[in-house]
Amino acid sequence: KMLKRSLLSKHSVLSNGFKNIYSLLHTQSIMYNFHKNNCNLFPTVAIRREDKDRWERRAPLSPDHVQELIDEGVDVIVQPSNIRIFENEAYQIAGATISEDLSKADVILGVKEIPEELFLPNKTYMFFSHTIKAQSQNMLMLDEIIKKNIRLIDYEKIVNPENNQRLVRFGKFAGIAGMIDIIRALGNRLLHLKHSTPFLSMGYAHMYVSLENAKKAVKAVGEEISLKGIPQELSPMIFLFTGGKNGNCSEGAREIFELLPHK
Repeated sequence: KMLKRSLLSKHSVLSNGFKNIYSLLHTQSIMYNFHKNNCNLFPTVAIRREDKDRWERRAPLSPDHVQELIDEGVDVIVQPSNIRIFENEAYQIAGATISEDLSKADVILGVKEIPEELFLPNKTYMFFSHTIKAQSQNMLMLDEIIKKNIRLIDYEKIVNPENNQRLVRFGKFAGIAGMIDIIRALGNRLLHLKHSTPFLSMGYAHMYVSLENAKKAVKAVGEEISLKGIPQELSPMIFLFTGGKNGNCSEGAREIFELLPHK
């Protein structure tokens, strides 16, 4: 009931993912006080270092978000990372403590799945666990969560109770990054099938320092297609976008695709 009231609060009516996470952190503090009889208004929150993929640079909260939490009286610990999109110093300036040790945290925030051996017992974790559909590759992780008495709040299951719509979800940039990677992967796939195409000159999304640079690269691929075309046996090349016109990922993917010659 407390969770539902929190999701209906002023912090969760916005579509901004941070506001919804912030709302849940406030709910978690209430639960924490009930269980611990602690006089602190908020629990200690930690941001863990992502380690699923070597190119994973995302963070669940930005330094600005951390500053807002700290202004509300929350203690924030940030595990250092040399590849995270936000530098350690930016979190430190915001008031966070930079530390490898997250044992003092009550709530630990992440983005992707966590290796089983890194879970701390008796904590609350918030991340995309990818277990709701019983994904086989993550069942051992879920077993470890249960074994260590961990409360899991999965972003995928944070919904508005009035319409069951997800409140923390991928935005347009997920579609943008995905489409950039698809263009490069398509070039690799066609090369494997003995076709050299302009798609090969595209890099993967994580190779570009900015969206502007990535878009310039897509436009360059488009210009090469306009000049040289693609092999006749591959024409017409049809792309299908699912998710509807209002889908976040679909919108981002189409924004990149439309930089290529199409009709």
